[in-house]
Amino acid sequence: MTNSDCQTTETSSMSDKPVDTKTRETALDPTQSFIVAAPAGSGKTGLITERLLCLLNEVDYPEEILCITFTRKAAAEMASRVHSALQHAHTEPCPLDPYGEKIWCLARQVLVRNQANNWSLLELPGRLRIQTIDGFSRYIANQFALETTVQQIPEPTDQALVYYRNAARNLLDHLEDDTPTGEYLGVLIAHMGNNMQSCESLLSTLLEKREQWLPLIFAAADDHDYFQEVIDRLIATRLEYLAKLLQPIASELIAITDIAATNVDYEKNPQLSTLQGISELPLAQREHLADWQGLITQFLTKKLQWRSTLTAREGFLTGRNEHKTRMLELISWGKQAPAVLDEMVQVSHLPHAPIAPTQQILLESLAYLLPRLVAELNLLFDADNKTDYAAITLSALEATASVEHASTVSDITLRLDYQLKHILVDEFQDTSVAQMRLLQSVISGWEPNDGRTLFLVGDSMQSLYSFRNAKVGLFIRAQQQPIGPIACRALTLNTNFRSSQIIVDWVNRYFSEAFPAVDDIGRGAVKYTSSEAFKKHDGASVKFFGYCGENFASYEARRITELCVDLQKNKPRESIAILVRSRTHLRAIIPAMDSANVLWDATDIDTLATTCMPVIDMLSLTRALMSASDRTAWLAVLRAPFCGFDLGDLLTLTSQSSHEGVSNKHVIIDQLLQSFDAVQHGQVLGLTLAGMAILKRVAPVLKAAWVTRMRTDLAAAVEHCWLQLGGSATLASESDHKNIKRYLALLSDHQVAGTIPDWETFNVAVEKLYAAPPDISSVAHSPATVRIMTIHRAKGLEFDHVLLPNLSKSTRSSDKPLLRWQEYVGESENDLVMATISAYDDEEDSVYGYLQHAEAESSRLENTRVLYVAATRAVKGLYLFGALKQRSEKWQPPATNSLLAPIWPTLQQDIDNGQYQVMVDANSVETLLTEQSDLAVRRLPHDIKLPAEGTGGIITGGAARASIHSSTDSEDVLIENDSARARALGNILHRALKQIAKDGLSAWPLERLTTLDCGWRNQLKEAGLLVTPRELSDLQKALCNTLTDSRGRWILEGHRSMHAELAIDYHLADDNGIQRSIVDLAFEDQGTRWIIDYKYTYFNKTKSVESITQRLQHRYSQQLRHYAQLFERIENKPVRLGLYLPRIPFFIEIPRI
Repeated sequence: MTNSDCQTTETSSMSDKPVDTKTRETALDPTQSFIVAAPAGSGKTGLITERLLCLLNEVDYPEEILCITFTRKAAAEMASRVHSALQHAHTEPCPLDPYGEKIWCLARQVLVRNQANNWSLLELPGRLRIQTIDGFSRYIANQFALETTVQQIPEPTDQALVYYRNAARNLLDHLEDDTPTGEYLGVLIAHMGNNMQSCESLLSTLLEKREQWLPLIFAAADDHDYFQEVIDRLIATRLEYLAKLLQPIASELIAITDIAATNVDYEKNPQLSTLQGISELPLAQREHLADWQGLITQFLTKKLQWRSTLTAREGFLTGRNEHKTRMLELISWGKQAPAVLDEMVQVSHLPHAPIAPTQQILLESLAYLLPRLVAELNLLFDADNKTDYAAITLSALEATASVEHASTVSDITLRLDYQLKHILVDEFQDTSVAQMRLLQSVISGWEPNDGRTLFLVGDSMQSLYSFRNAKVGLFIRAQQQPIGPIACRALTLNTNFRSSQIIVDWVNRYFSEAFPAVDDIGRGAVKYTSSEAFKKHDGASVKFFGYCGENFASYEARRITELCVDLQKNKPRESIAILVRSRTHLRAIIPAMDSANVLWDATDIDTLATTCMPVIDMLSLTRALMSASDRTAWLAVLRAPFCGFDLGDLLTLTSQSSHEGVSNKHVIIDQLLQSFDAVQHGQVLGLTLAGMAILKRVAPVLKAAWVTRMRTDLAAAVEHCWLQLGGSATLASESDHKNIKRYLALLSDHQVAGTIPDWETFNVAVEKLYAAPPDISSVAHSPATVRIMTIHRAKGLEFDHVLLPNLSKSTRSSDKPLLRWQEYVGESENDLVMATISAYDDEEDSVYGYLQHAEAESSRLENTRVLYVAATRAVKGLYLFGALKQRSEKWQPPATNSLLAPIWPTLQQDIDNGQYQVMVDANSVETLLTEQSDLAVRRLPHDIKLPAEGTGGIITGGAARASIHSSTDSEDVLIENDSARARALGNILHRALKQIAKDGLSAWPLERLTTLDCGWRNQLKEAGLLVTPRELSDLQKALCNTLTDSRGRWILEGHRSMHAELAIDYHLADDNGIQRSIVDLAFEDQGTRWIIDYKYTYFNKTKSVESITQRLQHRYSQQLRHYAQLFERIENKPVRLGLYLPRIPFFIEIPRI
């Protein structure tokens, strides 16, 4: 196919082209440099692919083009797209769709050039230089290793935190040295209250981001006034901007301020009073900051909100309405003027005082110590031939700086193996300052219009990697100013190829109000760019599920599960995703979906060290077997489900003394074995019967494991001990087995000769161990499988339906760190601002307070961008969930640091207009049913009979669980199971009956019982039990029996003086303590006090009723008669006793004698 053929076909489809077609065509000009703002769904990856293909038609060698991305996944996708385009053009005919046709034609031209120049791109796709920024940094550092101090770069370590901590410790070891290092360390540690651990934590945290501050810290070390000069520049920049914003009303404001300052009482408002006689706006200098803040007080309240009234406190006396009216008009102007409020708030938080002498000394100490801290880290890296990504970036910066200052060729791109002529950068909004410096160094020798180009693509509205040092202000600055010698022409794409018209319109309406009104480089504020939908989908929708009540987690989990079930059933070919800000938002959702058999898949969601109790228990067992003195680990092992001692028995065991009378309270294994020996010799230790049984079961196992420790493979020894203790019987699901295997594999990798030589490294590795996803291999390619991931991980992806849970959840406010610092991105340069927290007896440092505000402001702005990224993943359906609160029948705004806060003003309008409904739950019944679920303890029954250990590693636990449940199918007259499982099921039944008694029978029709399964599953799962369908059916049947049985209804109907779960405290004559009894149900009927006790017991009706009654009376009469005696002490009424078995149903009266 010829190029003319391509043109003819392309022309025929002009009507199908997006509205920004001309912009996209302009961006392909290989002679110009561009920075392209590409909002979500605008096809930026496709644009980069087109640009790269165009450039391949211009260069002599493919290596003259460099495409930079920020992740390996993005680099692989880009390389795949280009290579696929070339393969398709080589083997397939031209496609009919306009975009596919365009790519095909460009690729076809590249193939012609490929053949003419013998590039062999189809056989050697690696000639296309598509790299991550870290990969390119490493390449640069290695390229110039011989002529700089930078050596060949080794492989990055995945245990960098260990090196950071060790470097901090090595530096702190110089505290006693009679050197400047020792002196400055003394200053630092004294300021931190002589807390060496806090100091070590501070220094190691700084090392993680040293590529940000290290290039700037040398300037601070050589200039004692550096930090004060930076603060002064920052203040001047903000004041100049505010002066510019206020210029239209400056003269009016000055006149009114002079009058107000004359009228105000100095004692009540000294800040405004000092402005008396003002004739012009104050100078934009720190010395005049107080005057600016005085001006602002006329506009804003103490809460930094617009004033609605003016009083004498602001200098507006009663009766002088003219001046007041004029000022209120200025306030109205400010409300309409973009960015005025934001800038006034920023100025109100600026540090008003110069850096204190104590702060100055501390900052100088840090400026001296931090480069030496980096030197300590480099020594550790060199010793182990390791590095980290920050070191790679710094090495590349050093290499480029050395070449730039060399007397030979200064153009770095001419010194590489191939001369770079074109550089493309994807996701440019996520660039850090260090990466920007590297890019500037690489192109420093370029000249405008010399045939070399820079092509930057990104979306500042999708910048959400501040925790990785990304600075969105760099993107804004690059749109306005050159990068080194290259000025990039700014382009903006407007077409959204992903989402339906309804979703695009919703995003435009909501986020145009949520984003700041104007761009601000220093604050990292980004204004919104609207999009236009290219395609439409029938039936697309945006829904908000609001809930007002006390049980939002259960409501949300149920609604999300119902949505997923409906979508998987009715739209099986459409993809579904649940996107969360934090993994903790899934605690109720995943169990609910499991209960409903919803297919789901998740990657790197749950860290096993914090969310998987079997792995946490296995880690405790490992630590215990490694050290007898690890008291916490041993207590955790004895308390773990596979042992199961209660707290009373643990106290008894750990209070035992040795036979010689010497306390061994710090060596629990000795106490355990001594207690076991004592029991074997008939001694009574004060343990409960269950505790005695557990001790006899676990002590021999732990003794054998302890005696043989470090004699065999550690992972095998830990697994063997865990199996013998019954660990496999405590696992609730197949995923638990997989997670245990993952832990044991990690343990095997880190153990050496039966021990762990580096516990710190091992702990870091465990912290990074994620849960295995469920086994969905049979449906791995099914679109209906619900994908679960964080919003950050979903960036760049799209799904037909997107569910966003818990948007009203606020982030936890962090404690005040000892040191705050920020790399400030200005209009033309970057600066480092640092401040330490004041000593406990000093006022808060104003610079520290400003940095605290700046961090909170940055987080708030990023929250808007995070929600924008989440919402724009949706193609056909967007579903938002949030908990709301009401006060005086008015909706209260969500927390300011929640994802819902940015869109709340618009959302509230839609709620008030009736577009979205909020579920108001005044009763919150489910909360009452689940409020005690967290009190249940997951453990093996003390009398469990474990199966013989298998020979193939971790056993399934099926036999063990069968032994627990075997009594359910027994042929005994009474089927009573005293296991933890049976007790948990009985507790569920008791709480349900209590709720029915409280609400009344009329509130509980039989169909309501079908809504309880989800809550029961969650309660039992939190107790460590995976409930079976049969058990749920038994619970349902028990309640149904009660509500349809005449005796059951009589028991639960509204009697006088009815009390459910009544606690009665009493004192025995021969006991100094207070005892408590809990009565299931007590009520008064025809002058008689009835006491009813429920039992989860079941019996086979093959036996006579008389024999069953006799056995029940014999077993429970003493307990019920005791309750009767307690009531007789309280009131003078006849008492009758009843026993009720809901599972049958069956009622008998227990005689008093």
